[in-house]
Amino acid sequence: MSRPNWTVPPALDKETIKKMLRSTWDVMHKTAAWFDLVCQLPQEQKQQLHGSQVRYQVDNLICGDCISHAQEYIRQNPPEDEIPSIWTWRFHNAVNRRLGKPEMNWDTYKDIYLVRKPKVCSASCGD
Repeated sequence: MSRPNWTVPPALDKETIKKMLRSTWDVMHKTAAWFDLVCQLPQEQKQQLHGSQVRYQVDNLICGDCISHAQEYIRQNPPEDEIPSIWTWRFHNAVNRRLGKPEMNWDTYKDIYLVRKPKVCSASCGD
């Protein structure tokens, strides 16, 4: 069941909302990496659990428009159909395309989230 579009309480300014959404991406990417690198369950179970986790996070986003867009993406691209990190990388790139932001290539994604190299951010990272 989807939540209706709602407004953010006035106490949360635009910068706070941006920070919260960036943190959500960070958790989403790190959780996908955990499923791929640490979790010992069979692949099908990992993908099912990852799908449940993604749906929970999406349903609880702070932005009503983000919820609607993300739910539509999930309907068209179920997370259970793909390895968690690959799905999350594609999902984030789809959001970036929709917002006119640069996409991340797979090698960079792997370096940041799967190989555990230090993340190098530009001044515009997260904008």
